[in-house]
Formats: sequence, C-alpha cells, structure tokens
Amino acid sequence: MHRIAPEDRCLTLVIAAYNEADALPALQPRIAAALDAAEREGLQARVLYIDDGSRDATWSILHGLAAKIGEKDIRAIML
Repeated sequence: MHRIAPEDRCLTLVIAAYNEADALPALQPRIAAALDAAEREGLQARVLYIDDGSRDATWSILHGLAAKIGEKDIRAIML
C-alpha cells in the first residue's frame, strides 16, 4: 500500500448547491472554519461547490465567493 506524505494530503469538500442562495451566506463561514481547523492539523483543504441547475441566485453567490480576495480555496462549477 502506498502511503501519502502528510504534506501531500488534501481534502476536497464537494457540496451540491441547488437553489441555496438563502443558505450560502450562513454556510460559507462555517465551512471556512472547518477548513481552517483542517489546515491547522496540516491538511490542505478546499471546497468545490456544484450548482446543479439552480433557478435562484445560487450561481451568482457562488461566483462571488470563489472570486473573493483572501478567501480559502473555493471553486464553483455550474452543470
């Protein structure tokens, strides 16, 4: 079995977001705190949001989160 060196470990949190415009502003700070905790333990961490066809402002909010300067490693894709 191949072991991954601690410095090469990375956690990607994948979150499906369907019509979650109202929930995202409250969710993101909690996720950022969890990512910070993981990084304090030496684990690289990032989040990938997937907008899977939302009809509200979910994509706009995700795009804004991903573009924020100084924000954690956040990516968003739209299906």
